[in-house]
Amino acid sequence: MFRNCWLGFMHSSTLLSPAEAAKILLVHQSTIKRWVDDGTIPASRTSGGHRRILLGDLLRLVRDKKLPSVQLNPDILGPWTEGTVIAAEPVELIRSKMERALKSNQHVLVSQILIHCLEGGMTIEQLGDSLIFPLMCELGHSWVSGETEVAEEHLVTSHLQAALVSIRNRLLPVDASSRPLAVGACPEADFHVLGNQLVELVLLQNGWQVVNIGGNTPLPSLGKMLEKLRPTLAWVTCTTIADVEKFVVEEHALYELASRLNIELYLGGQALVPEVRRRLHYHWIGDTISQFSFAARRLHPGPGFGG
Repeated sequence: MFRNCWLGFMHSSTLLSPAEAAKILLVHQSTIKRWVDDGTIPASRTSGGHRRILLGDLLRLVRDKKLPSVQLNPDILGPWTEGTVIAAEPVELIRSKMERALKSNQHVLVSQILIHCLEGGMTIEQLGDSLIFPLMCELGHSWVSGETEVAEEHLVTSHLQAALVSIRNRLLPVDASSRPLAVGACPEADFHVLGNQLVELVLLQNGWQVVNIGGNTPLPSLGKMLEKLRPTLAWVTCTTIADVEKFVVEEHALYELASRLNIELYLGGQALVPEVRRRLHYHWIGDTISQFSFAARRLHPGPGFGG
C-alpha cells in the first residue's frame, strides 16, 4: 500500500492497520497495538475486532510529541512537514478566540467563528476533533480542579449546542428523499449531546438523511424507531453510562435487531472505555468524529468521495 507513496498523495482520513502504522513510525507492530490498547493512540475497531488508526491522528500525535522516541519513515512519507496535515497554530488561534467568546457569553460570535471555519474549508470532523472536543476537555479539567463552576460549564455547552444548531440549519437539504437514512441517539440518562450533534452534522455534510433522536433515549425505544424507519445506519454516542450492566444487555438486543434488519450499528463516545467495549456487539466502534465519518463513507461515499 505504501511503497513510494508520499503523504501528499494520502488523505489524513486513511485508515491504517497496526502493521502499516508501525512501518510509518519505524517501530514494531506490537508497540502500536500496545499504544492503541492503553489509549495513547486513538483507534477504531472493525466488526472483527481489528484495530484501525487514522493517518491524521497518527501524524498529529507525532507533531505534538505525544509518542515517545519515534521518527517518521521517509521512504513512505517523503518530505513531510508539520504543516502538511493540519497547521497547529491557526487551530490554536481559532480555539483561543472561541474560548474567549464562550466565556464572555457571546454565543452569536461562537456561531460566526464556526461558520467562518467551514466557509474557509475546515470540515465538520476538524471542528469536532480539533476545536470543540479539546475545548470541552479543557473546561472539564477546569471544573474538576475547582476553577470553573458547573453553571459556567453548562452555559458554555449551551452556547456550543446553539452554534451547532445554526450550522445544522445551513446543512439541511431541501429534499432528502433520495439520501440514505441514519438514526441515532444518546442512551438513557446521558444528556451530553454535543457529540451526537457533531455526528448528525458530519452525516448531513456527507449526504445522509438524518434523524437525531437526542439525549436520554432508552435503547429499547431506539430499537422501536429502527423497526419503524428501517435506516441504513444507526448510531449511539455515549458520554456517560448510568448503569453499565443494563446498557450492555440492551445494547446486545439493539445489535441483534439491527443485524436482523440489515442496519449497521455504530458506537462511539468517551464512556465506551476498553473494559466496556469488550462486552459490546457492534459493526463499528471508534473515538473521533473523523473516524466515524470515514466509517460511514463505507456505506455511502457522499459528495466528492466517488463511488
